[in-house]
Amino acid sequence: MQCNETVANQIGEKGSWSTRSSMGLLLVIMLFTMSRPEILPGTHDGKNNFDLSKHLARKHIRTIHGYVEVCFRSIKQDPLCKRPAAVAGEAWRAIGNCSGVLSADVWLSLYLHLTPFTSDKSDQPFFLDDLGRPLTYARGNHLLRVLLQRIEGFTTELAFKYAL
Repeated sequence: MQCNETVANQIGEKGSWSTRSSMGLLLVIMLFTMSRPEILPGTHDGKNNFDLSKHLARKHIRTIHGYVEVCFRSIKQDPLCKRPAAVAGEAWRAIGNCSGVLSADVWLSLYLHLTPFTSDKSDQPFFLDDLGRPLTYARGNHLLRVLLQRIEGFTTELAFKYAL
């Protein structure tokens, strides 16, 4: 847990606020849900581009009852989204709130303040890069590795052993 908190602290030091807040929120979601959902698309165009039936859109994340909730579409155990809850669009997973850098609510609030979505029910990709395009796994992994290398003792070789 200390490594994750150190990474979260490093996010606040460099880079655009939009990138920092999206990576902070992405890391907190992945940490607290402990699953391998297909949150990000593989490419901007082509076969693995953004797919509303698999990847997170704006309408798939909300704050309700004091918690941030994420509606996962595709997960490794159900890549075709055949689970009844996924088919019905009700596969919501609550993320409990923490204080400080591990607060999903703080990261979500900051990200939503910096990212111009048309509405809370938008089909627009949720995680965007600095150019307003969907954040891809490749770009997300690159940003994660850049952040890891800012931690004392993390070499480039060591950082490349980690991925989203």
